[in-house]
Amino acid sequence: MPDDRELDHLLDTALSTYAEPREGLEARVLANLSARPTRRWLPWIIALPIAACLLLLLTLYPRHDRTEPVRQAQHNPTPQMQPTPQSSTAQAALEPVRPPQPRTSIAHATRTAPAPLPKLDVFPTPQPLSSQERALIRYVAHIPEPDRRALAAAEDQPIAPLAIAAIQIHPLEPLDKSEN
Repeated sequence: MPDDRELDHLLDTALSTYAEPREGLEARVLANLSARPTRRWLPWIIALPIAACLLLLLTLYPRHDRTEPVRQAQHNPTPQMQPTPQSSTAQAALEPVRPPQPRTSIAHATRTAPAPLPKLDVFPTPQPLSSQERALIRYVAHIPEPDRRALAAAEDQPIAPLAIAAIQIHPLEPLDKSEN
């Protein structure tokens, strides 16, 4: 492996074959970079979507009351009756006033487990035989003797390995431009 001096020499000779940049290239690049406005909008591009996500999260996040729910035992267990109205139609509509029920969120509500699906003893479920399957059973039960011997002979033969011929692709001949 060449040492550092040889490597520098090889790089210098390779780079000398390329065109040299015009004078003042470095000054022009630095002048263009300093003339560009600074990107003061870049932090806003990052901060605005983050703030919108936080606001959306705070808006949609379910609020849980930190107070204990009112217990049912604290209320009077007997329903209170409204004063008796004077008309007979109002007496028919007389209903006891029930105390208010405490609010429960969906997370605190009791959930019942769904009923399990019925399980079959055999899977897949047996189906009646098709006409082709019945014909095959009849053939096998009454197979002719020559077919039985041929089947036995085929079972006795060893299985030969599978051989695939090599693929040969010949290159295409170029078209003459005069034919186009």
